[in-house]
Amino acid sequence: SITGAAPNSNCIIGYSLTGAGPITTAYGIVDMSPPISTLANIPSNASGAASLTVNVPANASGVTLYTQALNNGVLTNSLAETVQ
Repeated sequence: SITGAAPNSNCIIGYSLTGAGPITTAYGIVDMSPPISTLANIPSNASGAASLTVNVPANASGVTLYTQALNNGVLTNSLAETVQ
């Protein structure tokens, strides 16, 4: 879930399975280590909220997923979660 995004805009969610960075990018310091992949590009609603539900494969249990999103050139807070 993303809150505080610009209303009716796109949010790009990136993820890494290799670590929490940090690395310097054109958008600022990202809390993910390369390689960084795009999980999804989702629209925010009129309130600036966006969410995404995904199915996670059973063999991902125990893996730490590092994520951070970008909205209108601004990075969100990062999140690191271990898949249960």
